[in-house]
Amino acid sequence: MKVRNLLIWCAVVVVSSGYSGNSGNAEDLPPADGGTAPSALMCRCAGDANSSTARIAQILGEPLKSTGLEFTEEPLGDVVNFLQDEYNIPIQIDGPALEGIGNTQDEPISIQVKNVSLRSALRLLLKTKGLTYFVRDEVLIVTTPEVSDKNLVTCVYDVRDLVPCRPRAQRVGGKNRPSRISTR
Repeated sequence: MKVRNLLIWCAVVVVSSGYSGNSGNAEDLPPADGGTAPSALMCRCAGDANSSTARIAQILGEPLKSTGLEFTEEPLGDVVNFLQDEYNIPIQIDGPALEGIGNTQDEPISIQVKNVSLRSALRLLLKTKGLTYFVRDEVLIVTTPEVSDKNLVTCVYDVRDLVPCRPRAQRVGGKNRPSRISTR
């Protein structure tokens, strides 16, 4: 019964941990079935409660600084070091994953972008080399899509406002009974 009530409250979604979202607080919402609300932590992505991870997510969502990003044939390692210093977030390059696809930290990167979020700029920058990133253990990790896909995070979101709920009187024996429609 607890699991069923939890499913009424929340839906489970698997997303790349590079994604960052705020799911809201479950305790702010009234119970749909008269039961008690699950804790707020049950309706959040794993790791959301960590302040360092939340800070990285916040910085990724902010616009680039006024100068934007402008690199021409700069080594990936140098670009990552610039981003770490400029935006004050820890970034680590997954060397073994890059070597697995024939890349290194010396791989030249070129990008010129302004007026977008750091998240978008980073995605555009890494996409040119077939790379991506995810946030884990308070660090942004630059890696391959294959490694990122193996590091998925389960997120639980409150979806009661999307799912119509029938009143209890219409449910019989755990099953919904059909509504009576007048045919006059």
